[in-house]
Amino acid sequence: MHPRLAQALLCGILDLGYVAAARVLIVPAELCRGGVDLLKLRTKSFAAVEFEQLARTIQPI
Repeated sequence: MHPRLAQALLCGILDLGYVAAARVLIVPAELCRGGVDLLKLRTKSFAAVEFEQLARTIQPI
């Protein structure tokens, strides 16, 4: 297990079924500021390529 993963205390879920497209980059930053250590990205409507692109965009946050 990755050391940072083992130290995570709070997990947040970014479910794109509930988050407006205009807030997709804002909400993860707010979650992290609020103490989230691990962020799970969830969507049913994105193609695999779109999902990966979004995940790579959010990762630096």
